Amino acid sequence: MTYTVEIASNPNTPVELLTKLATDESIYIRSAVAKNSNTPVEWLTKLAADKIKDVRYGVALNLNTPVEWLTKLAADKSKYFRIAVAENSNTPVELLTKLATDTDDSVRSAVASSPNTPVELLTKLATDEKYSVRWSVARNSNTPVEWLTKLATDTDDFVRSAVAENSNTPVELLTKLAADTDDSVRSGVAENSNTPVELLTKWEHEWDVIISTRQNGNLFHYSMNANTIDKDYILLHVFNEISLRLEKTHNKNEWQVQMSLSNSLEEYASTEFTHKSKKTDEDKVALEIINQIRIEANQLK
Repeated sequence: MTYTVEIASNPNTPVELLTKLATDESIYIRSAVAKNSNTPVEWLTKLAADKIKDVRYGVALNLNTPVEWLTKLAADKSKYFRIAVAENSNTPVELLTKLATDTDDSVRSAVASSPNTPVELLTKLATDEKYSVRWSVARNSNTPVEWLTKLATDTDDFVRSAVAENSNTPVELLTKLAADTDDSVRSGVAENSNTPVELLTKWEHEWDVIISTRQNGNLFHYSMNANTIDKDYILLHVFNEISLRLEKTHNKNEWQVQMSLSNSLEEYASTEFTHKSKKTDEDKVALEIINQIRIEANQLK
């Protein structure tokens, strides 16, 4: 079946074969067909009515799904469908506007991340009560400098760090953020391609360690002094990474994703924390978090 799923996922698979696979008894194969960019619209509409959520979710992600069906899927009681529609680059502005008022902040966050969301809608979402929504606005390349400037003073350091990472953030604003008291914000400035050389040179001896990794396109980074690790920083980024991963994985194997994440974090910890002869309290907190993730993963199984 593995090879069949790969065939169903391949955009070069002939329409005739995709049509046959669209009626396969395996939900994994039908789900793959639903996501395939080569699947005809008439079959996408049929799969949109599939009784299995994973299959309908694939249709919601497909760029060829007609607006009529995106609208129907956007009304689903499950937030995962609404998120998928919001993330679909072919979702019209009218539907994005409706989703921007969704009661679930993860849906509003998806709208705030969309490259199709108009500026007037981004400015409204920039004042959302949930930091995750404001964070998405701060990351959006279409957010006006005026609002990036406002978000640069947000009370949440995660939001300010997103502004620092935004490729459209002007040098003047990056210079101000470079003086932020939070390491994650200054780290964002250090990673921004627009940051002037003089600022980078200034930091040459300020931090002993700056470690950056990329996970699924979302920056997941740690900025730390070689002798100290900020407890709140670890808590914030670990749990936000979990949230981002699980929001993008809407299937029966969510526990596997969470388990995979815990393994990745444990591997990270083994190189950054456990090699020390004496663990700090913050190190122990990080390892406890990783263990808790694993426990929760097994509960999802």
